[in-house]
Amino acid sequence: MTHENHHVSLRGYLITFAVLVGLLGAAIGVAYLPLGRFHLTATLIVATIKAVIIMAIFMHLKFSNRLTIAFATGAFVWLGLLITLTLSDYLSRGWLKIPGK
Repeated sequence: MTHENHHVSLRGYLITFAVLVGLLGAAIGVAYLPLGRFHLTATLIVATIKAVIIMAIFMHLKFSNRLTIAFATGAFVWLGLLITLTLSDYLSRGWLKIPGK
């Protein structure tokens, strides 16, 4: 099995840097928008986009074999599952009224 070395050029890294700085500005901008209940959702969407870009470019997943991409995707899905379950527990704590409190 031949394994070719792929490298991202300096121009590619600079473009990635500019995109990440732009997304940082978007995250800061979202913090000041009056989104109400959707504030957390918008922030997590921006953070997910930044994480995918970092995984693809800096971790070189863009040029990896399918097994490496599958494991990285599985880890990303697992993280999303953990965040979802934690938030569902936290957000549903006030639903039941406990007698005596």
